[in-house]
Amino acid sequence: MMLLADIGNTRMKWSLWEGGVHTRTGAVAHEPALFARNLDAQWRGIAAPERVLVSNVVGTKIADALYDWVQKRWQLHTEFAHAQKQGHGVTNSYVRADRLGVDRWLGMIAARRILPDTAVCVIDCGTAITADVFDAGGQHRGGLITPGLVTMCSALTRDTSGIGGLQQDLTAPEVWLATDTQAGVLAGTRLTAAAFVDRVLTDAQRNLNAPVSGVITGGDAPVLLPLLRGTLRHEPYLVLDGLAVFGSTS
Repeated sequence: MMLLADIGNTRMKWSLWEGGVHTRTGAVAHEPALFARNLDAQWRGIAAPERVLVSNVVGTKIADALYDWVQKRWQLHTEFAHAQKQGHGVTNSYVRADRLGVDRWLGMIAARRILPDTAVCVIDCGTAITADVFDAGGQHRGGLITPGLVTMCSALTRDTSGIGGLQQDLTAPEVWLATDTQAGVLAGTRLTAAAFVDRVLTDAQRNLNAPVSGVITGGDAPVLLPLLRGTLRHEPYLVLDGLAVFGSTS
């Protein structure tokens, strides 16, 4: 059994990986003052795993706290994944391979495992929305980054007069044309993000001159899926799947 953890910008998602499947999943808010207590609450009854593998994009503070917790509770050394120049069927296009976010790298190698010998656009919808495209041979062609839904709403709240106090309820029903400011911001940010995803997929197919499959993940993926023109495969645990691939050969 492996314990897999994806430390994102606002929370840490985790799963237990046994027999090629996620047998248990969860998420932990990672405010530094409460992080160890939150781990106690979620992992108290878990037997010591064989390995703990982590994707981390938020620096060392939370990663160090996780490392210490695992060391004290299970006497294990936590293993941190990193982006590589080449591996698992994907070639990284970044000149400095380590500058590609490890979550994006893991998402691509997971998508490559799910859809082998296929050109793929991987969309991850979190604090930021990232898009990465690789061709049928696994060559990463590059990617794009744009603000996520909550980030866009927060920017309007902070920087625009008259929209202060906006409640960022991204589960609110979708509207076409809004009749109040809050609904207008929520609908506008959703459509902005959906248009970005649609355009990336269209451009990927045009530039590769080949069919491109779309894979979408991240906490806001369910909000965007109904608004997209194309059909994307929803893989909610894509980064954790990539960690499992990474761990199988490391």
